Amino acid sequence: MTVLIYGHDDQVMQWLAMQEPDGAIPIGRQWALGMVDDYGRLGGAITIVQTSAAGVMLGIESNGLLTRQVIRDVFAFVFGHLGASRCEIVTKRTNKVMKKHAPNLLGFRFEGVRRDYYGPGDDGLAFVMQPQTCKWIDHGKSVRISA
Repeated sequence: MTVLIYGHDDQVMQWLAMQEPDGAIPIGRQWALGMVDDYGRLGGAITIVQTSAAGVMLGIESNGLLTRQVIRDVFAFVFGHLGASRCEIVTKRTNKVMKKHAPNLLGFRFEGVRRDYYGPGDDGLAFVMQPQTCKWIDHGKSVRISA
């Protein structure tokens, strides 16, 4: 069972930097949620960066710890606790796993190409989700959670 941890942003960001040394540097208010395995080892990170008054950018890196419950908890945090009205992810064109899973498994909608997002000639593909289209939260009741 994977446990999602909160409040250890520095440790999670250090782990993430070791996994993705050329990854984007977050700007703005940010949260880093760690995924911990049964043995207490950090094996995944979900970063959330506020990009506008009601929008966030989501980053996902996992060594097999991304479960359905973790996904539900993340979107409850994003749309319930943070009150975001828009959640976005951007991935490299070459990231076949995320290009497939963002729309099919996670439920994001393709929004467009971000030219030179990762550097000259290295475009990003943007996917977006809004709370009313999120299949991971219960729309029949409040999704507010406590920190």
